[in-house]
Amino acid sequence: MAGGAIGTLLRYLSSLWIAETIFHFRFPWGTFFVNLVGSFVIGLLAGMNQNNQWNMELKTFLFAGLLGGFTTYSSYALESLNLIRAGEFGLTIIYITSTTLIGLLMAAAGFWLGSQLVKN
Repeated sequence: MAGGAIGTLLRYLSSLWIAETIFHFRFPWGTFFVNLVGSFVIGLLAGMNQNNQWNMELKTFLFAGLLGGFTTYSSYALESLNLIRAGEFGLTIIYITSTTLIGLLMAAAGFWLGSQLVKN
């Protein structure tokens, strides 16, 4: 529960900062950013723990709690729907495709890096 609360707070602050400070555009940059960062971090941690040496409490705190609270599929789905409802079909395709593909690449890059960190 504590991990989820921390992750949710980090998601809120990150999304707010990105949406208000860096980008002023219809594209949902805040959710896009947290989902990609979360994908990288979960890959990194999974790569570091590929031999399953962490105890269940730590894994639950990090994976389900912290990262589950930080990333958000429901916001991603609603923002995609809102883009469709606004007639922004091109942005919808870009958002869905880039979140999925770049998210997968970020998870793979994180996993590779985590694996390398454990080897050294």
